[in-house]
Amino acid sequence: MDGGTDFQSSKSSSGFMSISQHLKRLMSDWFIAKDKKVNVMNDGNEDVNEDVNLSLLTNFRAELALAYEDLEKYIISNNQPSFFEYASFVYIKESSEAIRYALHIGDVVSIDTDEFGEGLATVQGIFCHRSDQIFTFIIIDWFESTSLVKLDCPIYKLQTGRSRRKIFPISVVNAVNRVHFIHNCNDGECIGGNHDFRNKTYIRNMYYFNTV
Repeated sequence: MDGGTDFQSSKSSSGFMSISQHLKRLMSDWFIAKDKKVNVMNDGNEDVNEDVNLSLLTNFRAELALAYEDLEKYIISNNQPSFFEYASFVYIKESSEAIRYALHIGDVVSIDTDEFGEGLATVQGIFCHRSDQIFTFIIIDWFESTSLVKLDCPIYKLQTGRSRRKIFPISVVNAVNRVHFIHNCNDGECIGGNHDFRNKTYIRNMYYFNTV
């Protein structure tokens, strides 16, 4: 339906080709995110900060302060953030069941915030910041539901602007890749598996199920 490519990657099947690289190196440091332990990791020894889109950092300090308020922290340091490619953490469900999630840049997440309630988003950045201790945060782009439908599946629009907060503690994540989106390709826009991401609409695949 989508040529093996979704919004998480501009190259067909690139996620599968990089699996072996993701398994090469794990960091042993653990960071705190409001009652969660988070292990943050990179592939190789490259400086991930160089790969962070500078547009993600617009109003960074102001949004970081709001994210700290979510953690009931009201004084933050001037330390620079450290960015990472992926993180693992344990989520405790209401039933007390513990689920370990591996979170990568580009993943679709379900989040629950006091300010915006529940919503769907894609992860654009993962970083740690030291205040009185080290905390882990994510930078997201929100999915906004539209009234459009294709093949009985709802169409969403990816919000890449600054109309809503983008920085949150990683503790707002309650599910990873439980929802699947496919780029809503229009005629003449996406050719040979190369998507035109100026079109920011995506189809929520209602026929996608996770195996139990």
